[in-house]
Amino acid sequence: MADRDDATSSSSYTQTDRDTDTRFAHKNLGWPWLLALLLVPLLLAAMLAGLRGGDIESDLKDRSLSDLKAEGIDADGIDLEFDGRDATLKAASGAGLSKADLDKAKDVVADVEGVRVADVDTAGLADSGTGAEPGDDPAGEPTDEPTAEPTEEPTEEPTAEPTEEPAACDVATVQGELTRILGADFIKFGRGKGDLAGSGATKVAEIAPLLAPCTDAAVTVTGYADLYGKDGQLPMLRALAVKNALVEAGVSGDIITAAGGGEGEFANRNQNRYAVIEIG
Repeated sequence: MADRDDATSSSSYTQTDRDTDTRFAHKNLGWPWLLALLLVPLLLAAMLAGLRGGDIESDLKDRSLSDLKAEGIDADGIDLEFDGRDATLKAASGAGLSKADLDKAKDVVADVEGVRVADVDTAGLADSGTGAEPGDDPAGEPTDEPTAEPTEEPTEEPTAEPTEEPAACDVATVQGELTRILGADFIKFGRGKGDLAGSGATKVAEIAPLLAPCTDAAVTVTGYADLYGKDGQLPMLRALAVKNALVEAGVSGDIITAAGGGEGEFANRNQNRYAVIEIG
């Protein structure tokens, strides 16, 4: 009987050991799977965040370069890099840009929707001047366009009597030529500027000979500003600048009306600093 009890006891111990080993083995096998279930979603989230960050940077860079070109800035001369939503601008090798050129480009990039900060890397600049324009915010944030009191409209100089009979003026034909010359961006002005220069002055010089024969027509010059300058004097100052340039080029001032049109109609505020010419 004792032998039987010993055998039964030994068999019971062996079965208990096996059950314990099985549960321990199952318990140990569960931890790697639990860790995998926790780590895999985290790794996937990190990969998706990295891909999304790259898409955001690419989109901001493309839209910034587009706005630079719309503003008449040579984007090929600028190295533009994004770290998330923060932009860094640097003069490209051999571009010969000045600090003023780079600061102007920085202001354009800072206005792009979605850009948080725009900074300038001064390495490789053509000069070491600050290049800051009056009214610029040193931190890179755009400030309101200054509103200047308009000066009195200058006395129009009398136009010389033509020695030959002027060419006939066909209003429809002239308006078609005006539309072609003005193009999609019209007569552009600089930020906070009411004086005519650059490509805007070139366009007015090309338009003047078309309007000079139209002594019986009605010509309207309308100036516009962006959101921050629409309620000031900039729209009228820009219209007067174009009118005065036309008069100096031989167009009768009696047929020209200058008007301020408030805020331009473009979605991008950088494109709303312009003037248009219409004939009727």
